Amino acid sequence: METVTCIYRAPIAVGHRVEVRWFEASSAGIFGTKLDEQPHQPLVKDLETGIEYMGDWLFKHTGAKRAKRALAIDEHIKKELEVVRTLVGTVSRCRVVTVAWSEYDIQTHLDVEPD
Repeated sequence: METVTCIYRAPIAVGHRVEVRWFEASSAGIFGTKLDEQPHQPLVKDLETGIEYMGDWLFKHTGAKRAKRALAIDEHIKKELEVVRTLVGTVSRCRVVTVAWSEYDIQTHLDVEPD
């Protein structure tokens, strides 16, 4: 069993099969940019419903969020992103948690039994 933690909502029903893909993203450091896995921002796809859950960082967008307006994003995820890990399995537990004192106010914990 593997626990997947996401810093967004991903309410996947117990018993549903999922595909979870983790990506690398570049981050600036003292010695230039480097690639780091984003452990809490994977793309989670419910293989039973086809619904995909992810953060906006996977898409190119204007970066300008306006009140009462949807953020305009590209149709496909960024081409330059590299998948570093994939997990396919069945959800045995799903918890969606509200975090009252955090920048990210919702997080999801999925227990996944690998295929």
